Amino acid sequence: MHKRIFASLHNFLEDGHVLGRNVVCKSFLQALFRLDPFDEYAFFLHDPKAMDNQLEQLTELSALKRAAVHIYPRQHFVSGMLSEDLYCLHLADPVSDQPQAAFLRNRFSRRLFPITSVPHSLNYLNYPSAFLQQIWPGACSRDIICASSRAAQAVLSGYFSMLRDNYKLPDDWHEPEIRLLPLGIDCQRFAPADENGRKRARQKLGIPEKSVCCLCHGRLAVDDKMDLLPLLYAARRVLDEDQAPDLHILISGRHREHDNYPEVLDTVAKNLKIPLTLLLDPNAQAMHEAFACADFFLSISDNVQETFGLTLLEAGASGLACIASDWDGYRDIIDDQQSGWLIPTVAPRDTPRLNALAYGLPENIHELLRAQQTVIDVPSLANAISRLARDPALRNAMGACARKRMLTHFDWLVIVEAWLKILEEAYAAKITPFEQARLATAEHPAFLNFAQLFARHPSYCPHTAELGQKEIRLSTRGLKVLQKKALPVTWNNLELCLQGLDIRKLLVLARHPISIAKLLSRLCETKISQESGQFAVLWALKHDLLEFASNETHKKK
Repeated sequence: MHKRIFASLHNFLEDGHVLGRNVVCKSFLQALFRLDPFDEYAFFLHDPKAMDNQLEQLTELSALKRAAVHIYPRQHFVSGMLSEDLYCLHLADPVSDQPQAAFLRNRFSRRLFPITSVPHSLNYLNYPSAFLQQIWPGACSRDIICASSRAAQAVLSGYFSMLRDNYKLPDDWHEPEIRLLPLGIDCQRFAPADENGRKRARQKLGIPEKSVCCLCHGRLAVDDKMDLLPLLYAARRVLDEDQAPDLHILISGRHREHDNYPEVLDTVAKNLKIPLTLLLDPNAQAMHEAFACADFFLSISDNVQETFGLTLLEAGASGLACIASDWDGYRDIIDDQQSGWLIPTVAPRDTPRLNALAYGLPENIHELLRAQQTVIDVPSLANAISRLARDPALRNAMGACARKRMLTHFDWLVIVEAWLKILEEAYAAKITPFEQARLATAEHPAFLNFAQLFARHPSYCPHTAELGQKEIRLSTRGLKVLQKKALPVTWNNLELCLQGLDIRKLLVLARHPISIAKLLSRLCETKISQESGQFAVLWALKHDLLEFASNETHKKK
């Protein structure tokens, strides 16, 4: 029975800013190690030590307790495939390494294992070239991109459709399957606040106990997250109503140094006479206190960099009803009028001038200009805020529905189980021996044929047949190595090209002058490929273990 081995080329525990991608990757891996559905976990990384250091903080998880997690240098990926049948390869994103991994799997793996990935933001201008590489003759139904929302699924399909049409790509070139797989949350880390916790948090932040607190938590950046001024305009509408509720706005999140957006929000709120508390760059404890303060949650994303909405999961797991723009993945998270409200959102379909300007602007400026014509309907927003602010029973009912929805559909353990089902379905998609043979020889149009491309670099660069006509023989140094009077100098990773070839056998075969073609034929009898044999011969010539039998100069041709 095959071992079930999970593999990845990415470090899912990367350090750095607390961005959505980093949170998602780390949370997915923790849930995977907790659920522990595989026999082993193999990571092939450029910097193995970085992940080693991070794993030391997660030793309580099942997979780590039984020492099933192994970290290798990236160059061991091919040898790992040759020695073990991997069950799957999962990547932190589809734009780094997915077609390369598929190419290597097709060439070297005995098992055509699924390769899956999860995209995050999809708006970057260099992404078309990255997704263009995904469409090639070697892609198959076991290459999968897991879209986090229906909106993200539509964007990915749009990428591939656009690229196929614009580049007039052949019908027999394929792209990865696009499957729907939401992001998740560790629901154990969040819970509705009790009255004492709510009271303590409000005292700490200076929010009046009797006020109805509307929380907006997320990155504070008007150019790549959301413009919160419509929230303040809607709040003013609510405060102008007859018998207006005692409304207090709490805006919490990370902001960039020297960015004056928080000051703008504070100034506008003061001018509009709206009670506002800004909580900048909260740590984990302060973030939980912000959720404890809140009576309901609000997020009005207007930016194309957003594809899902992790803060909505945190709010729902905290038992908060949520008001949100009817935007991208938000509509997958909120059950409209059950766990919260989706506010009508309007954006234009045709923007040819702005499309062109995008390539002459920093990406955040392009995103800002696009977001500034994305309308979150202010009257509808005000109505939803007023409804929740005035009706504690409605808030509680929606909050309870939101938490139940998070536990049922968005807990990370639920998401990992859904991902495992995608793997099972990928294996159920039959790959015929003919198709597997075709995939094994499929060339990628963007991957370089280095030898041909750099053929003018050396003075002599023959084809294999021409090189085979040359005679070689054992050198004086080669004889000393054969007699164990000297040792050859070798470098790490040489075995990747030698395929286990015994250098001594090579030297024995060359004790008398022999054509390279004949020598290669003899080596191939030991199940060494012709290319590996050729590598061994040229390496031995380079290190003075062999020499050409003729002293003719090899001139550039």
